[in-house]
Amino acid sequence: MAHFDDFNKADIYIAINDYIKVFESEYKAVAVCGQIGGGRAMGLSNKVSDDDFDLYYLEADNPPFKEKSKITINKETVEVEFNYCKIDDLISAAKRQFEKKENGYPTCFYRDEAENKAYAPENIKVRWERDDYFFTKFHWIMMSDDVCVSNSFYDKYAECYKIERLIDAMNYYYIRAYGNYNNQILIKERINERRYLNTIWQILSLKWIVEKKTRPVVEFDVLADEVVGEEKLKGIIKKYLDEFKNTDVDKDDVICSTNEEINTFIKKELEVCREIINKTDRSIALNTLVDGSIDKYQRKIYRF
Repeated sequence: MAHFDDFNKADIYIAINDYIKVFESEYKAVAVCGQIGGGRAMGLSNKVSDDDFDLYYLEADNPPFKEKSKITINKETVEVEFNYCKIDDLISAAKRQFEKKENGYPTCFYRDEAENKAYAPENIKVRWERDDYFFTKFHWIMMSDDVCVSNSFYDKYAECYKIERLIDAMNYYYIRAYGNYNNQILIKERINERRYLNTIWQILSLKWIVEKKTRPVVEFDVLADEVVGEEKLKGIIKKYLDEFKNTDVDKDDVICSTNEEINTFIKKELEVCREIINKTDRSIALNTLVDGSIDKYQRKIYRF
């Protein structure tokens, strides 16, 4: 069976638009936007990775949180795991997070004791009941390389950028990289390779923001090519990426040893970015991280 990686984005979204009509008919729904999700979007998928698509709706008659369905792209079949979510839940969660005093990034870095207890494994809610899940989805739909948006929702979608512009995207990537570095890389000799690559991806996104002052692209390869200046380090990073992409086991089961040069690079970039964040007025930070940025990596919006 084929995967998203086998097709260009325009053909994928043509097939997705056909599926959206089926979704709207079956669930009496009004779909508003959607995007390719997970590792397929980031260029961090392997041979057995799912093809995820996040589909957001304004209203619907009790759809499931997720379901698998087969779609046809250029006469080939792809099994897609669709994640359904009400768009107002994402927007509300983003606003609630921003209203918290530290911009509300839902991580242990800013949690108080009560919140830490709520996030203990035995207490944590399923993801579709948690603000941090919706908040992350909101960030992704605003910052992805490509997205489909309904004609009726387009203006409101543009307004959502105003929220994202106020939420410091640099802090978003920093908090996640900081947590992975301190809770995984520093204390374990061997870690999950996908998590290691995620941390590198977050660092590369930070470096892009610092150097280019624009929205960082999502695709790992492009990030590495654009912001890793040292060829030796780039080669080491690409080796980890190629190794992971060529595995044929579940991403949770791929374990690797970390690399000292990469770890030093991560630590250095975290220190640089922390200093910048501490000196930045977050209420006006990085307002260029939206479509208005003039560069060759402007995001592609497909209308339906």
